[in-house]
Amino acid sequence: MLEAMREADRVAIGRVVLRQKGHVVALRPLDDVLTMETLVYADEIVAVESLGESGVEGVKVSKRELDVARQLVDMLSGPFDPDRFRDDYRDAVLAMIERKAAGEQISVAPAAPAPKAVPDLMAALQASIDAVGRHGDGDAGEAPAKPKRRARAASSSTARKPARKS
Repeated sequence: MLEAMREADRVAIGRVVLRQKGHVVALRPLDDVLTMETLVYADEIVAVESLGESGVEGVKVSKRELDVARQLVDMLSGPFDPDRFRDDYRDAVLAMIERKAAGEQISVAPAAPAPKAVPDLMAALQASIDAVGRHGDGDAGEAPAKPKRRARAASSSTARKPARKS
């Protein structure tokens, strides 16, 4: 028993990449196998005190609401059956391997096209400014003059548009 306790106390910490994301892992012996558990980084740890009851203080829940909630949980509860969950990706890879072994030609998705060159934004901005300067009424550096508006007197709190003459 003491030997088993010493084995269980051994832990190795390491790094592993899963789906292009780095993780810190703990490696531990368990009987005749080595187990790996992913851990969280320090900035991902949430203090228990911060979880609290925030947002629910003063909320009154009736006995009827609690009974309905319990009934719903009881109806949806059941024993855990790991066979209900399938690794669809693994199944697809194994099916492809079987098709390949049977002689079927497996086509690989075409490689993604190379990304286009990033445009020179400063050159595009300068060309836009130059184009406005060529087609504008004045110097490219001046803002166009705003048309002057006639002041209208309003007889009430809302201004009225003058009637158009035809």
